[in-house]
Order: sequence, then structure tokens, then C-alpha cells
Amino acid sequence: MREQRKKPKQRPVIDLSMCLFCEQCVESCPTDALTMTNEYELAGYDRRKMKLYE
Repeated sequence: MREQRKKPKQRPVIDLSMCLFCEQCVESCPTDALTMTNEYELAGYDRRKMKLYE
């Protein structure tokens, strides 16, 4: 019998440099893991530092 391998857990990568703050991702999230806030001080000068890993 073939041994079943577990798939590694995948985590979403949120790229704020691509975000339009339209809240569409929050509405479509199947686990309600995303929320919108009034945080507006997310500006940055380096796009590579604008990715959130959670």
C-alpha cells in the first residue's frame, strides 16, 4: 500500500504594494481570517518590505 504524504501547510502572502484596499479579499475569505482596519500608516519606500507573511 502506498504511504500517504502530508501536504505542507500553506500560508497566504499579503502584498500591500498591490492592495487597493477594496475589501474584496475580506469578503471572499472562506475562514474569516482577514479583517479591514483603519490602519493608514502602511506606506513604505521599499516594495520588498511590504509583504506580510501570516
